[in-house]
Amino acid sequence: MSTHSAKRNLRDDVRVPDAKADLYLVGLGIGGFDRRSVEADEALRDCAVILHLTAFDDELRDRYSGQVVDLAEAYQASDDAIDVYARMTEIAFSYLERSAFLGPVAFVTYGHPLYLVDTGWQLRRYCSERGYRVKALIAPTFVDQALSDLGARFDVGYQCYEARFFYRWRVAIDTRMPLMLAEVGDFGTTRLRDTDRSASRVAPLLDRLQSAYPPERRCALFLLPWRRDMAPAVQWTVVRDLPALATSVHIASSLFIAGDENLEYFDIDD
Repeated sequence: MSTHSAKRNLRDDVRVPDAKADLYLVGLGIGGFDRRSVEADEALRDCAVILHLTAFDDELRDRYSGQVVDLAEAYQASDDAIDVYARMTEIAFSYLERSAFLGPVAFVTYGHPLYLVDTGWQLRRYCSERGYRVKALIAPTFVDQALSDLGARFDVGYQCYEARFFYRWRVAIDTRMPLMLAEVGDFGTTRLRDTDRSASRVAPLLDRLQSAYPPERRCALFLLPWRRDMAPAVQWTVVRDLPALATSVHIASSLFIAGDENLEYFDIDD
């Protein structure tokens, strides 16, 4: 167990809402710095070091007294995702070890800190193996924001996958239910910053969707805001015309395909 953990009066179960931790994985939600929770704000006020990969370096420095470390340089150092996420994990853990007597450390990112955030999961494993207490402070994911911004109902049931996982494992599709595919912009590449927006890169994914769904089924390519002054970018079309959107795919784009509109969600006869 870390010396810092032993020094502090901590609950046995870190999942208790008021339990303290050595490392906080902090999600800011979707849509800007003001979307952070009260819980996240209180934890960040207590942190000796705040590491982040966000556009909010100034806001973090202005609001909190701990040392703020922008991980942008580590993120930009390579286009290899595996190398970059491993490097950010090493940096965060090194600060945790050095700051054991000063106070907790936070790793801050957009959305939920464990939803498609490899570094969050790596840090959780590192801490578990080395006796540090780690706590994820939950925040809305892109799915939560999409429920508001798309104007399409999928709260009673939907399918949701990371796009590459969905394609690689040939996941069975129930075309009656809405489908959400995350990180469509990463499909067909292993690079973090791939400038190739050619239709050919995402063509295999779109071909599979077109072979499964009726051509007139509604769908949307969308990009949600990460700042408070941004509007969501939502492009609605039908499955037949999906290839026309291929060159509009951004690295953070997601894809939504509506469910069967003939389904009556609440007219259920047992």
